[in-house]
Amino acid sequence: EVVRGPHHELPEPLRTLLGGAARDEVVVFPVRGIQRVIALVVADNGERPFPIAHWEIVELAAEQAGMAFENELLRRKLAERGLSGPKGERP
Repeated sequence: EVVRGPHHELPEPLRTLLGGAARDEVVVFPVRGIQRVIALVVADNGERPFPIAHWEIVELAAEQAGMAFENELLRRKLAERGLSGPKGERP
């Protein structure tokens, strides 16, 4: 799930992993694969004194990135097994 809020209210392991934030507001987006989280996208507003706007767009992009990563991993597994690549090509 997306985690949004003050940096100081993030779970301790996540705060430690992220380090300090330029501003207190932060949004953390998971990039999900089929079975697990592949990466995290972290957004803050840097030095700008405004709240994070339009973060839903970044959430959609993170979902698309997860699908792209997963597709690439599956393509590589097929190539390792000598199975057909895109359009019937042999890897």
